[in-house]
Amino acid sequence: MRLRWRQCVFVLCVFLSAFPLIADELESLHFTPVRRFFGIGTASINGAYFPLGAALARLFNAHFDDIMTIAEPTSGSLANLEYLRSGDLALALVQSDLAWDAFHGLRAFAGHPFSDLRVLTALHAEVVQVAVAASSSIRLLGELRGHRIVVGERGSGSAINASMILETLGLSSSDYSAVYLPFTKATAAIADSEADAVFFTGAAPSEGFTNLAARLPIRLLSFTSEQQHRLTETYPFWSAETVPAGLYGSENPAVSTVGLRALLVTRASLDSATVEEMLKLLFGNLQLLASMSHSAAGIRLENALKSVETGMLHEGARNYFIGCNIALPASR
Repeated sequence: MRLRWRQCVFVLCVFLSAFPLIADELESLHFTPVRRFFGIGTASINGAYFPLGAALARLFNAHFDDIMTIAEPTSGSLANLEYLRSGDLALALVQSDLAWDAFHGLRAFAGHPFSDLRVLTALHAEVVQVAVAASSSIRLLGELRGHRIVVGERGSGSAINASMILETLGLSSSDYSAVYLPFTKATAAIADSEADAVFFTGAAPSEGFTNLAARLPIRLLSFTSEQQHRLTETYPFWSAETVPAGLYGSENPAVSTVGLRALLVTRASLDSATVEEMLKLLFGNLQLLASMSHSAAGIRLENALKSVETGMLHEGARNYFIGCNIALPASR
């Protein structure tokens, strides 16, 4: 479906460019033919990435005359990186850990690094949330052994995070039953007692967990300080985070966890002028973006380079942040 839509746009652009008289007529009507089509890879339409991608697309479309941008639902960060590498996407929202792995050729990208990957900016914080029914006997992460855990869709950032975290905490893949489901079905699986826990990496509150809590009381599992330390020491892209109290019911206390950053990424070939203009629009319209996407409310210019190394920054992004007097991060 994605490619068919792109092909239709491409044919329209070729048609307009091939008939200058028609183009002249359109320009006289104040219509500028679209010369570039940009797809923004997001994730499930019920997650935080899709509404943020849609908000960015609306913002860019309102200001660029020669670019048409559309938010495209995908299975998540890993798929977005491969679509970006193949040229099927121009922009993508991805988790900082997977961007790090892709750029350096680690783990899922071992042997095929994505050296042309470039970061425009870090966006909002993404925290790991592990939910169980409030009536569940599971109280600690270590008690997930032997249970059915929904880790997300295959290829999603949440699925990779779940595997990484559980392994670091001492649970191998044979110690639990991994269930691969999109987030909408994952929460339903908990409500229908078809799964025992759900891993989710994303903005808090999560709409999916909010909807689940309205149907069934839930509880988030907390990371101990030792578990947080083990993860942050093992992987440089994790940081200790807290999920505030009361997000999914007034009886829920604050929960200690770990987190990442959502990144807006592209390829090195995207021209610097376009990147700089996109960042000016993004940081100049944060209130507007927040009115269209809850997660956009967490975007701050002072956090724009968190979880990013200088070598991964697009040249246009470097120019923009230097102009904003934002210190560039050190390379690792």
